[in-house]
Amino acid sequence: MTLWVEPSSEGRPPSLEQVPGSHKNPLDSPPSATDPSKLATKLQSQVDATTKELEATKRQLSDAQRLAVPSPFGPTLTEKGAINWSPDFQLVITGGGPTAQINSVLFQGTSTASVEMKEAYALSGMTGHKQELMENIQYKGYYHVDKVDIPAQAPVWLELIFNPTVSPREFLDQWGKFRIVVTYNGTTFDKSYDEEYISRVLRATNPGYFGPKPTPKDDK
Repeated sequence: MTLWVEPSSEGRPPSLEQVPGSHKNPLDSPPSATDPSKLATKLQSQVDATTKELEATKRQLSDAQRLAVPSPFGPTLTEKGAINWSPDFQLVITGGGPTAQINSVLFQGTSTASVEMKEAYALSGMTGHKQELMENIQYKGYYHVDKVDIPAQAPVWLELIFNPTVSPREFLDQWGKFRIVVTYNGTTFDKSYDEEYISRVLRATNPGYFGPKPTPKDDK
């Protein structure tokens, strides 16, 4: 039996769309959302955006570091020979306020190699008084600096000791400005502290000593 397909009005056979059960050629369909080329373009755009954000963040961090307010007490460490010194000193104080007593001034550093100390002293800019700095060996006590072995990576604590202790007023009068000189391994660490710096340290350590204070009324 022969199947006859009647030609269309234009004389052409029906298209595949007109024949039941026919399908479109996949190559004729528009690309889907998961097309590899479009997906690659989308991912590249995301990478570019992330890269730009990262670069902007780095610029902001760099700007913040450049504009950061420096510490009023100077840089974090001062490297001199085989010791990295803290530029700040600490006041060792007993009590507080007007009755506070200053026991010593502590200077700290860390050795980067074996250190052989020769001498260490403080020289007052107020009175010209020269006083030896003692090596504070934790849990052992105080020693002359030339009697101590200092290995690499060890704490170096030097103290200007007051015996008897001094009041904040006496400290400012006697040590309101001074310098320290520490000689070791053929080099010398020479550091000066002016009146403004010392006053700031004292105010920060013992704020109750300065400024107006309430007093009890006299009931008599």
